[in-house]
Amino acid sequence: MLSKTYLKSYRPTKMQIDESMIRFKGRLSIKQYMPLKSIKQGYKVWIRANSNGYISQSEIYTAKVGQTTENCLGSRVVKTLTTDLFGKFHEVYFDNYFTSLRMMHYLRTNGVYACGTVRKHRVGLPSDFENEKTMSRGEFQFRCSEGLVSMFWKNRKGIYFLSNYHVTDVVSRKKQRWFKRRNMP
Repeated sequence: MLSKTYLKSYRPTKMQIDESMIRFKGRLSIKQYMPLKSIKQGYKVWIRANSNGYISQSEIYTAKVGQTTENCLGSRVVKTLTTDLFGKFHEVYFDNYFTSLRMMHYLRTNGVYACGTVRKHRVGLPSDFENEKTMSRGEFQFRCSEGLVSMFWKNRKGIYFLSNYHVTDVVSRKKQRWFKRRNMP
């Protein structure tokens, strides 16, 4: 009921999909324990929100669909939370838990722009990127294929990206401010 109300009230064009925890310490079978999160136990909720944090859709994680345990959970969550965006070419961002080549192709064919970090060893990701130890900070490499751009960017660690709508323009890592360029005494 909340998701329907959120969708009627506000429709952002740029959104992100992520997980959130609602603190709960009682007894319930769907309670999750995640020791690395700031809220360690409670209900896990998948959310689609805008950059201001306004939630436009949510779904409580129950670990099962009917009587069967879920497989390909990240893909299923993204598909569920983006079905009302099909054909509208909204931008959706997510982290490496949700990102895969199949998901990006699926969203592109259904008219949803998507971008996200991706894990290094995901199936189908180009394996011919240069070794990150030989690259300097700020250097990057990219590969384009079938409407997808995969990119490796070296900061302190290597970061892999996957997008179904970005182009491969060069962007500077740091912008100089006017006061840095002036000769100050």
